[in-house]
Amino acid sequence: VKYEDLLADSSHELMRTCAALGHPISKERSTQIARKYSFEKQASRIKGEEDQTSYLRKGISGDWKNKFNLEAREIFNHYMGEGLHTLGYEKSDCWIRAQC
Repeated sequence: VKYEDLLADSSHELMRTCAALGHPISKERSTQIARKYSFEKQASRIKGEEDQTSYLRKGISGDWKNKFNLEAREIFNHYMGEGLHTLGYEKSDCWIRAQC
């Protein structure tokens, strides 16, 4: 499950994931769940709007890069750098030094 896919079509991803886990749900139920637990419902604000006091940051993809300092990016790259490439999140390591 990728966050970007959940953002693009939460209901579909929920149905796909539940089916893969052996617990299929209907389109109606997945839509109901997706609406109930949407960023807007949980955070009481629109996607992209930040509240620094909230556990829920912005509800958008890729904002993690804005929150990592150089040390955090280097540590993350050490443990997950290859995974970022494999999953298609990054094509090179230029993100580590914020040079992309």
